[in-house]
Amino acid sequence: MEEPLATRSGSPFWTLSERTCLALEPAGETPWYARYAWSNLFPLAWGDNNKSPWVGDGLWEPQYEHVPAYFWETVGSLDPTRILILAGKGFWDQTAGALGLAGLARLDWPLIAGGQVDGRSIVWTYHPGAHLSGITRQGFSERIVFAFDELRRP
Repeated sequence: MEEPLATRSGSPFWTLSERTCLALEPAGETPWYARYAWSNLFPLAWGDNNKSPWVGDGLWEPQYEHVPAYFWETVGSLDPTRILILAGKGFWDQTAGALGLAGLARLDWPLIAGGQVDGRSIVWTYHPGAHLSGITRQGFSERIVFAFDELRRP
C-alpha cells in the first residue's frame, strides 16, 4: 500500500498527525504513518446527535468505566515515549481524573495539560477539527511540538 491515508487526505486530524509526527520524528527510514499510532478514548461513538458526548443518551455511558483500562492497556502494549491526546476540554473535565491524569500541569491555550507519567510525555489538547480561532494549523502543531520538547528538558 503506497499511501494508506489517501482517503483521509486533508482532514484536520490526519494533517495535524503528519505535521506533528514529522516534527517530532523527522528522520525515519519508514513513512511517518509507520511511526505513529492512534486510538479513540471512547472506541464507540456516543450517539447520533453530533453534540457533546456528555449531553443526552449515548454509547459513551456504558464505556466510561472501561476507558481507563482500555487506555492504559493500549499504552502498555504500544509502549510509546509520547502520548498526544486530541480530545478537548470536555473530555479533559470528564475523563482526566479517571485516567489518572488530573495532576498534569495546565498548559496555555490551545493546549490543555501536559506532563510526565511513568516516563512518558503526555500532552492533552483540543481535537484539530474543533473551531480554534486565532491559530493556524501549522501554529497548532508547533505548539504541540514545543510542549513535548519542553517536557523532555530536565
